[in-house]
Amino acid sequence: MKKSILILAFLLLSLGLSAQNSSLELMGGFSIEPYTIKGDAGSALGPATGGNGYLRFTYFFSEHWGAFAQIGSESVTSDESSFFGAMNKADGGKYRYRFSGWSGLSNELDVVSVGAAYRWDCGSFRFTPRVAIGLGTFDGYDYAYERQAREGSSGPEWFLFSPVGEAIYYDYLIDSRIDYYTIPTVLLLSADFQIAVRPTSRFYVFAQPGVTFAPTPFDVEDTKYSAAKSFEPANWAEAIAYSGRSDAWQQDPDSKVTSVEKAFASPFFHLNFGIGINFGYRNNQ
Repeated sequence: MKKSILILAFLLLSLGLSAQNSSLELMGGFSIEPYTIKGDAGSALGPATGGNGYLRFTYFFSEHWGAFAQIGSESVTSDESSFFGAMNKADGGKYRYRFSGWSGLSNELDVVSVGAAYRWDCGSFRFTPRVAIGLGTFDGYDYAYERQAREGSSGPEWFLFSPVGEAIYYDYLIDSRIDYYTIPTVLLLSADFQIAVRPTSRFYVFAQPGVTFAPTPFDVEDTKYSAAKSFEPANWAEAIAYSGRSDAWQQDPDSKVTSVEKAFASPFFHLNFGIGINFGYRNNQ
């Protein structure tokens, strides 16, 4: 998504309507994306947390009703303890885990949307619920982890999950690797409820809980590897000489199993705080 172009178009729209009954808002806050993990014993819920930032322009064509456009971005991560804590519950406490490489689960969402707003005033307070429809792109990072049985009855297993999308990497690096995957544009729905306080007729501050979610699925590629003994002695001399490696395991490339599954992005819940400025006669009454 060409963020600079979107921001420029957004600001031009705002300036063009600034003489009307309108408002311009800048906000940011806390985001959480609760996700569900499926395991051997069932499923469990885990949290990915982070922050967001939004810029929004609203034009009110009557005392109560208006339309708005907004752009923004949300970014969340789930660290090792949170992610594997949920996975441990889903697997029934049978395994121990660790990430391979990047030490967390990370998702980013870029949003551009339009919608309707309804406002009413109560003294110095203003209440404005909103609903919107828009488009977004997900920047999904692949993640890999190792799973080991607690009782040690079998070798470890390795898992890799990659969103199916455009791979982004840096071709000027000798040891180049895929940094993240951009998932094609998806439909987004959102709703929020703004509670504003107006110290003056021109400026106001507000708090705003809300949610954004994608109702359409995307593809995720799952890859799994099993383990093989890292040393199989050919004779008794090798068995004695390398007895310390008798319990060692290594990834078996012949065990690779890959599948592509449909997945739904979990909704992003957020609590934002921001500032706004009113334009026009009706807003400044």
